[in-house]
Amino acid sequence: MDSSTRHLGTVVILLAFCLAVGLGAAETEKNPARCDDATFLRRLHLDASGCLPPYQALKGFLADRRPDRRERAIDALLASPAYADWWAWRWSDLLRVKAEFPSNLWPLGAVATHRWLRQSAALPYDRFVTALVTANGSGFSDGVVGFYRAIPERTPGYYADAVALVFLAQRSDAAPAPAFAACFAGLAFKPTGAWKEEILWWNPALIPAGTPAPAAPDGTPLAVAAGADPRPALAAWLTGPGRQDLARALANRTWAWLNGRGLVEPVDDLRPGNPPSDPALLDQLAATLIDSGWDHRALLRAILRSATWQAEAGNSGYAIRRLSAEVLLDALSSATGSADRWTSQIPEPFTVIPALPAVALPDGSISNTFLETFGRPGRSSALAAERSDAPSVLQAQRLLTSEQVQQKIVRSGWLKRLAGESTDPADELWLRILCRPPTAAERARCAVALAGGERRAALDDLAWALLNTTEFSTAH
Repeated sequence: MDSSTRHLGTVVILLAFCLAVGLGAAETEKNPARCDDATFLRRLHLDASGCLPPYQALKGFLADRRPDRRERAIDALLASPAYADWWAWRWSDLLRVKAEFPSNLWPLGAVATHRWLRQSAALPYDRFVTALVTANGSGFSDGVVGFYRAIPERTPGYYADAVALVFLAQRSDAAPAPAFAACFAGLAFKPTGAWKEEILWWNPALIPAGTPAPAAPDGTPLAVAAGADPRPALAAWLTGPGRQDLARALANRTWAWLNGRGLVEPVDDLRPGNPPSDPALLDQLAATLIDSGWDHRALLRAILRSATWQAEAGNSGYAIRRLSAEVLLDALSSATGSADRWTSQIPEPFTVIPALPAVALPDGSISNTFLETFGRPGRSSALAAERSDAPSVLQAQRLLTSEQVQQKIVRSGWLKRLAGESTDPADELWLRILCRPPTAAERARCAVALAGGERRAALDDLAWALLNTTEFSTAH
């Protein structure tokens, strides 16, 4: 399928779609209009699972007239394996889950850490944080150890910086307080004899003379016996006296993940000099998390049910933005029914990885040109700014002309099936790709494109046109 030979009607359709996608007019923040059901379900799946809603599930939801259908859809998604994939994907960025530079987890360590993250999606958040902060064991069999092993500089100061950034969203250009860094003064890695495997453990013999007594990030002294590992006491402070800061950091990150921007921006710069746009709302979200017993899904549920998140996109609080690299690639795969195969040369020999969604990849070193073009982060810093969702001409060119996108269309089983039928394909085309029914004008343009030509070629052209709309490639 060569884009240079596409008939003029398809090009007209493409231009019309790109110039007039139905993203909704901006509403006032005071009384935002509610998005329609099709937009809601697409938004729910993309924002809280990283994938498009399945075709049959979308049809069923649009036919459902029960008044609580949205609440049911939210609860079903949060109880599904897709939520665990989404949670692991988000935290893999924060924990720098990557086999090679700069993390050097190695493939076994990256897979172990990713597996632990998926399994931990059901953990209360205070226990999740405690497990990471107090981690010990093998980097290859105890995935929680990946948090420390992925930190490029193995010094107490760097460990302290990582804890403050990842869990409290606090960053500083200055070195951490010596008493806070002292919480990690005895951390050590030792080889096991197996290839690249190391054990993380606490070794009090490594603590230099003159190291101050350990303290929390705010300077609060921690009650720790001489030579004992201070990290359990630090975790108790984070989930006890420091729980408000801990909860605010996750609440702000979650709000940004779902709405496209945080109540505090940047999301990893929570400090008195950078106040939230709505302090009361941030405190309310933090209280929701704590009061639920640190159930992250309760926090998600509160945001997903809110008028802000369910509003029409625009100035009402929900930000229109380009889909993240992995989400966009998975949307292309889902819309066409053609999954990607992944390969890895880390370590040798070359290996082929089963077809997985990009958001479910266990290792940040497994990549392809598409993901790199669309801003997938290198997972070197744990900073949110490392991921870029900004659109570019190169990205538009890749969607328009890449062999990868064209082959997904060519291999599509449902497009092949539609080509052998004589029914109007507009509903299925629009539902599978844009997750909404076509308008009357779009249905008419579809009929024009299909008239007088080879049906499969016309269907492929229509699919290509829809996949290249702004409506498809954005969260809205």
